[in-house]
Amino acid sequence: PAEIPALLAPFSDSAQAQLFRAQAWERLGDLAEACNACTHAVRLQPDRTDIWLHLASLCDKTGDPLGALVARTHASAIQAADAAPAPSGD
Repeated sequence: PAEIPALLAPFSDSAQAQLFRAQAWERLGDLAEACNACTHAVRLQPDRTDIWLHLASLCDKTGDPLGALVARTHASAIQAADAAPAPSGD
């Protein structure tokens, strides 16, 4: 498990790899690195609700309630946009 963040580091342009890095760092107990990786992931793919929610969870764990609120707000906005009906084009 300790090797996972290093193995995924070369995939800096992949949001999924960065999310996996965040999860690995979190399991290893390095929440600062987990937050960095998750923030990088959300910059790469800002439309992914799952990444925003994971970032919110990490912010909660690191004592950053404002960061958690911002991340949850982004996730909620994405979910609302996804749930909105498509324009009819009339």
